[in-house]
Amino acid sequence: MVYVVILVSEEDVKLVALPSFTQLFSHRADIPFVIVRTTHVRGHPVLMLLNGAGQIVVLSLPSLRQLACTALFRQSIELDDAMCQKTSFSEHGLGVYAITPSEVQKFTVCSELAGQVQECMGELFVPVDMPEPPRSSFFKGVSTLFAGQKESVDLDSIFVEKNPSSTAGSGMRSIAKTIPGPSASLDQATSRGISAGHAANIALQALHERGEKLGATVDATERLKDNAMNLSQRTGKLVEKYEKKKWFNF
Repeated sequence: MVYVVILVSEEDVKLVALPSFTQLFSHRADIPFVIVRTTHVRGHPVLMLLNGAGQIVVLSLPSLRQLACTALFRQSIELDDAMCQKTSFSEHGLGVYAITPSEVQKFTVCSELAGQVQECMGELFVPVDMPEPPRSSFFKGVSTLFAGQKESVDLDSIFVEKNPSSTAGSGMRSIAKTIPGPSASLDQATSRGISAGHAANIALQALHERGEKLGATVDATERLKDNAMNLSQRTGKLVEKYEKKKWFNF
């Protein structure tokens, strides 16, 4: 049993038989390769390569005969280029690459798959006939006046003038207005007095709360001061103790 292995470098493609390591076929390229993958096109094994000029080269297997060479990118690319990481080959001569950070483009080297693209494409928006809106009735409009749902109601068409001489469908030209009585000024003065008293109570309450917060801050400051003084005294005693202590080395 004879096995074959495909060895691909930047400029050479070799087909070697194992275990004798006999070279069967070879292909030398003028432009270095950056991406390579074995795939099948119409049931036949082929070798897809992307060279530094941005061209796709298709070689037959195992004879390594060039079947196609077409440009994929307009600019030249290198092995460490970011475009190489964004390009990938797949089965049946298919491949994808990121044309922009938010777009992916798909390509193929098989003419049959290219002809089936239009049949495989779907529609993003399917036109659908909208149903007719329900007819509005008088009782439905009246019920929505007291309901929680927000629905547009034509009040002019509901409260239309019943004058026979008026044209059909003409709405009301005036609305009811509230006429203030003698006690209106007294009510306004009373409400203003209540509002002023309420505002004064709120201000006094805020002042009282602020005084409580200031008192709490003063107490916390006194506690911090006492703690600092105690710590200072303990530190002084400790320093004095170690200054008086004598160390002897034997």
